[in-house]
Amino acid sequence: MLGLVPGVAGAESWEHMAARHIHMVRGTRPQHYHAASAKKDPSLFTDPSFVSEFEKLTGAAFTGGNSLEFLVNGPASFSAREKLIKDAKKSIHILTWAMYDDTTGAWATELLIAKKKEGVDVKIIVDGNVAETYGAAKTLPSLKAAGIEIIRLKDKAHPNNGQHCKLMIVDGRYAVAGGMNFGDVYSHMGTGPKWRDTDVQFSGPALGQAMALFADFWNSGVKEMGLPYGTVSSEPDQAASAGASARISVVYQKPTQESRVYLGMLKAIYGATNRINLENAYTIIMPDLQVALMDALARGVEVNIFTNSKESIDTPSISGPILAGLPSLRDFGAHIYLKRGATLHSKIMTVDGVFCTVSSFNFQPRSIRYETEMTVNILDPEKTGQLDLVFNKDISEAQKIQRNSELNAPYSQLGFLVRRYLFNQL
Repeated sequence: MLGLVPGVAGAESWEHMAARHIHMVRGTRPQHYHAASAKKDPSLFTDPSFVSEFEKLTGAAFTGGNSLEFLVNGPASFSAREKLIKDAKKSIHILTWAMYDDTTGAWATELLIAKKKEGVDVKIIVDGNVAETYGAAKTLPSLKAAGIEIIRLKDKAHPNNGQHCKLMIVDGRYAVAGGMNFGDVYSHMGTGPKWRDTDVQFSGPALGQAMALFADFWNSGVKEMGLPYGTVSSEPDQAASAGASARISVVYQKPTQESRVYLGMLKAIYGATNRINLENAYTIIMPDLQVALMDALARGVEVNIFTNSKESIDTPSISGPILAGLPSLRDFGAHIYLKRGATLHSKIMTVDGVFCTVSSFNFQPRSIRYETEMTVNILDPEKTGQLDLVFNKDISEAQKIQRNSELNAPYSQLGFLVRRYLFNQL
């Protein structure tokens, strides 16, 4: 069954979930969240008590002394990955949705097999359902034949559940996370479409949380699937990076557990007093997200949303649900921007110029009901300012919606039935 959350009986309805989530994220300051003067106040992310609420809700504390760099689009991310892989001395641990049978898959296969021959411990986790199609012909068989340990993660009790996190950890000291899988549309190798996406590379004490994430997936996968692999440790090199000051928390969620990534994003919206920049590939306005954004707009917060158009999206069937949820927000004052050209796959958000997140999480029902997801939360004005610049560049190249008719949400009887009866699968 889907939607099974500890402490909640049965498969939870979206209405019940929305009410429960909003109660949780409003926390101890509901009066603030309706204050018309909120824009005059400093961000709640500058208040230690609010940050403590955020940490408790997400289950992960911020750690200081981290360094980080945003990797905007495939060439930047895969250049960083190549350097980290080539410099690896002990271990390369990869958690990804898919490793494609394409130029990027062949590139990764060559690099990883070379490191395996050098004695580096290479471990890979992919989504077991997706692995029956992506990477099944060449990439995964070649890696396995070279002695690289691979888990095709599947939940026998919940066969529709998937693995959607993207994380690479090298030597327990460096991590890359975000939206990109090992495929040409992400890396921009090859001759096909080149998607817009974002990763983040970080090092420092936050690696402890990233390694605990990987260890949880690996060790539970080995046990539950009866694989002949050893377990991995979650102990990193936790030394703070020299001169680094970014505070980072790494949060992840599983479909049979509470939606901690999503709750953190809703909580961040309720911490905003000035501006929310939201960039996400599949922005379906779920009931609790609509309430949170409407509350932000009501208290004078500037809300900017950048998502795919029906022309740019890679999955046409989902364009209707995305576009249908935006008119009410635009009517209430949100600024809506739609992607031109190739697909937007990026999942970033900034709040008040002090908090930001780089994530695998899409604002769509599947990410709550069926997918494992992760996010890197960053509490740092300088780094958030950098990501705001990335967002501003993205929307400068996008179509700004001036009237709801420009959204032109496609309608069909099939689409209506899908939204009504198969909403969880969107």
